[in-house]
Amino acid sequence: KTLNRLYTATFDEINSINGIGPVAAKSLMDFFNNRENLNSMEHLIKNGVNIIYTTKEQETLLAEKTFVLTGTLETLTRSKAKDAIKMAGGKVSGSVSSRTDYLVAGTTPGVKFNRAKELGIKIINEITLRELLGI
Repeated sequence: KTLNRLYTATFDEINSINGIGPVAAKSLMDFFNNRENLNSMEHLIKNGVNIIYTTKEQETLLAEKTFVLTGTLETLTRSKAKDAIKMAGGKVSGSVSSRTDYLVAGTTPGVKFNRAKELGIKIINEITLRELLGI
């Protein structure tokens, strides 16, 4: 489930992953055994590329759910939060409506918070969002 784990996996471990056969497993092994590829990956990570993993279970959980963000998130940038929600199958809207499933409230939430309360929308914090996303 993590890139670091994939770096150190054996051929048999990679080959046992559902949907990966021996050809793909060998290709992955060749990729991760190439120092130049590893350096490139490390460079991307050091420069802010965030690799987010989701499972089919998470994708199903958030499929077609609509999120609205308000306030300041403390550990995720707004764009990373939006990307993570979309990768998990959810949608992000800029305004609260009866079609909103979750309002993610950061510090100093705005008028969206009050609107969500009026409509009975489920209000969650950033920690709960991260748990839903598995990050």
